[in-house]
Amino acid sequence: MTTLVRRTHRPVLAGVFPTVDRLFQDLWLTPWFARPLATAGEPTWQPRVDVYEKDGELVLKFELPGVDKEHLEVVRDDGHLVVRAETTQEEDVEEEGYHRRERFHGHFERAIPLPTEVQDEEIKAKFENGILEVRAPKREPEPSGRKIDVQ
Repeated sequence: MTTLVRRTHRPVLAGVFPTVDRLFQDLWLTPWFARPLATAGEPTWQPRVDVYEKDGELVLKFELPGVDKEHLEVVRDDGHLVVRAETTQEEDVEEEGYHRRERFHGHFERAIPLPTEVQDEEIKAKFENGILEVRAPKREPEPSGRKIDVQ
């Protein structure tokens, strides 16, 4: 005698639908003012950066509008160039019939992996008009092998 066993067929994409459903819920049905803000410690803005080589140097240019030099930190750490900054901006406009005050406080930290070895002691940074320019002279590659005399 044979026993019949019922098999349930589960479509391959069945696990995707709850994820897509949650995505639409978050993007379209939750109003912007009800979405969570950045939590403590998370960067609140991400500046643009250009990285290029010129005349044997690695050049990094960060756009940091509204940042004061005193709130800026540049560190060379484990093959990365780490830039941290904090800014506070306040705008107060008072005209006939209305009053407006807007504030922004933000911080960021960005670690850029350095594609080549650089001379750590020769790295220079200049901050002017909201642009941070970091110049790191490239280190000459050390020969990876050596000739061995045969006796």
